[in-house]
Amino acid sequence: MSTHEELLEEARRQLEQQADQAPGGGLVNHGILGAVVWPTHMGVSAGEPGPGPVPDHEPWDDLDYNRGQIWWHTENGQTYGKASVFAPKGIYTHFLFCLGSPRESLIGANKLDQPIVFDLAGIIDIDPIQCMDYLPRLPA
Repeated sequence: MSTHEELLEEARRQLEQQADQAPGGGLVNHGILGAVVWPTHMGVSAGEPGPGPVPDHEPWDDLDYNRGQIWWHTENGQTYGKASVFAPKGIYTHFLFCLGSPRESLIGANKLDQPIVFDLAGIIDIDPIQCMDYLPRLPA
């Protein structure tokens, strides 16, 4: 089952549980609305971030770290984005795709072909981000 399907199943389970506890109980004429939600922020991690929602190896406690907001735009009918991530000294192996700046918002990650190495804190500019970049990559 994919992550999207797992999220839908969890939402369905929670809705049914809430309905059973409501006065009158049971679901009557209720449905589940599914939607594709694009990430709003990017971050980096120094290792495999895991399934989330809180990513592992993200330098969250470092004052030099800040996720970058993705600025989406369309160009010639295609959707692109760009973001700037403020990163502390370190070696970063993954881009993180998140639904906001709160720590508990990981929705995807992609391993970089080559790690990014910072001897000092700096800025990682990611441009362009294509709408499919946040989906998991298949092994070559």
